[in-house]
Amino acid sequence: MKNKIEAIQPVDLAERGMNNLTLIQAKGEARIDSRLLAAQLSNKHKSTMALIERHADQLRRFGVLPFQIAKPVAGSMGGRPENYSLLNEDQAFFLLALSRNTDRVVELKAGLVIAFREARSKTAVNDVHYLPLYHALHDEIKYLALRAEECGSS
Repeated sequence: MKNKIEAIQPVDLAERGMNNLTLIQAKGEARIDSRLLAAQLSNKHKSTMALIERHADQLRRFGVLPFQIAKPVAGSMGGRPENYSLLNEDQAFFLLALSRNTDRVVELKAGLVIAFREARSKTAVNDVHYLPLYHALHDEIKYLALRAEECGSS
């Protein structure tokens, strides 16, 4: 089964001269694409990936460090598949901690705080709706199983 990856509502950083930050949901966890971080930092993605690979052991201390391969864009004239990584919140902040605190990096850190906070609050809202429903269904199934047993079902 393929991993389900879906976009989360982007955080608008246009007033700060930056593009939107879009987190993705991968296996129930908010993550950010290393290509997006590189673009926000005005760095080449190759340099960002070199930094990730150089500090991979430290990054893995904060969780699984998934590497992905993106195929060239359809219709493009060839090209090589591009490696990228999906960083969780702690990994993203650790990576940014390795960068000099320029105005751009500080703004990106603030934007990431907002983006990950919003992702957590959306997850919390889903949990609030999910758990009562789960318990109600569990109780109903238990009742139906007892009722079926009383009627002679085995």
